[in-house]
Amino acid sequence: MTEAVEGHVTTEIVMLNPETVRGASNLTSQEFLNQLMSKLGGKNPEETGGFQEAPLAYDAVWALALALNKTVGPLKAKGRRLEDFNYNNRDITAEIYRALNTSSFEGVSGHVVFDAQGSRMAWTLIEQLQGGSYKKIGYFDSTKGNLSWYGNDRWIGPGPPADQTVVIEEFRFLSQKLFVSVSVFAGLGILLGIVCLTFNIYNSNVRYIQNSQPYLNNMTAVGCMMALAAVFPLGLDGHHVHRKQFPVVCQFRLWLLGLGFSLAYGSMFTKIWWVHTVFTKKDDKKEKRKVNKKENDWLKKNIKKGKEVWKMNEKEKQEYLPD
Repeated sequence: MTEAVEGHVTTEIVMLNPETVRGASNLTSQEFLNQLMSKLGGKNPEETGGFQEAPLAYDAVWALALALNKTVGPLKAKGRRLEDFNYNNRDITAEIYRALNTSSFEGVSGHVVFDAQGSRMAWTLIEQLQGGSYKKIGYFDSTKGNLSWYGNDRWIGPGPPADQTVVIEEFRFLSQKLFVSVSVFAGLGILLGIVCLTFNIYNSNVRYIQNSQPYLNNMTAVGCMMALAAVFPLGLDGHHVHRKQFPVVCQFRLWLLGLGFSLAYGSMFTKIWWVHTVFTKKDDKKEKRKVNKKENDWLKKNIKKGKEVWKMNEKEKQEYLPD
């Protein structure tokens, strides 16, 4: 873990001005620390809560005091005083907020200034872990956009790591062994298609070939051969053609594969539909024959009954006629 984190960089806000500058409080950062230590009475600073943030708190009090002092004049011009402040008085609140936003002075924590959102724009301390301890390698002043670099940074390797993703364009090539093996199988498939097409054309007068829709068979064979032939342009890459020729190759492979699939699948689907209609018509004819036979039997039966009834009526008439 120690080796993994070695050399990493961290940043934090500067809580004590590294420069010897007397600010609004007429104290340098070192003089402020001396007075603070005397107030602690010999206590360990590391065991005292808020010791590191003390310069920020000290400058915050000064910023508020200077802002309140700055609002006295504008409020007096409006006939008001700071003593009239309450949380419902928006005019005095706006003046205090405006004064704080425009505050700019040197404090014990550095240059004190606020952004439009009211956040403190402080210096940023840049540290690096070197040999198990953090070393200061620079400061950044966000108010002036100034970077102070000490030049004592150390890195594992020839230099600092990349600060962004490095994109390396690499032209990928198809495996020639794979291309050759697939091309061989595609060639065998095309050869088989030629054999089937030749056989179908040569025996086109045979009754069984004629009944199997030879034109649809020919379209299926041609479509399969075109689809298999698309393997060759699909395997072309920078080893075989120049980059400028790729648009033509892409169009050729697209049309070849599309036409081959359309011919093969379309002809097979048409043939399946034709077979379906043939068997459906046969079943319809059988049903019609059964219905016609039943109707004929019923008609013959009724005619026979009619003849018998007529004969019986004739006999009855002869019996009742006078001699």
